[in-house]
Amino acid sequence: MSRVAVNGAELEIWTPYAWTNEAFIYTHRTFFNELHYLHPCYMFPDHWREILGARWQLTEVQFIVTDEVLADLGRNGMSLDFALKYLKGVVVEFGVRIRIWHEDAPEATPPLRTWSFTREGERLPVVDARHNPPPARAGWLRRVVARVHRGAAAR
Repeated sequence: MSRVAVNGAELEIWTPYAWTNEAFIYTHRTFFNELHYLHPCYMFPDHWREILGARWQLTEVQFIVTDEVLADLGRNGMSLDFALKYLKGVVVEFGVRIRIWHEDAPEATPPLRTWSFTREGERLPVVDARHNPPPARAGWLRRVVARVHRGAAAR
């Protein structure tokens, strides 16, 4: 990909998330999670530059979460950030957005972490649970679902 991409080209890659049942469908051989992209794009970009033939900048990781899972998390007062880190079955699939740089690559910075109900749906930030504990259970869930549905109805 690096060889044929122009400087600054953006890739979008989607796969089943490693910790969901969909990842184990027959013929799936590799189970991806965000670490597969963080390692070469953010954590060790200098090491991977020669191997990839360019500097890869991970700009966003987008998680697809069902409304049923979100409701369960809300009922249990659990943040999405915590669930992504410790639980299986939270994310159905995920996508990454990567920029390829042959020259003038920006410094490696943490990617934006977002979630949505669908690939094309409104992307909301994954809030770091260490610094922002989730609000009251029912109110938090109602506000998030109402916001997403308002955005869908406006389209």
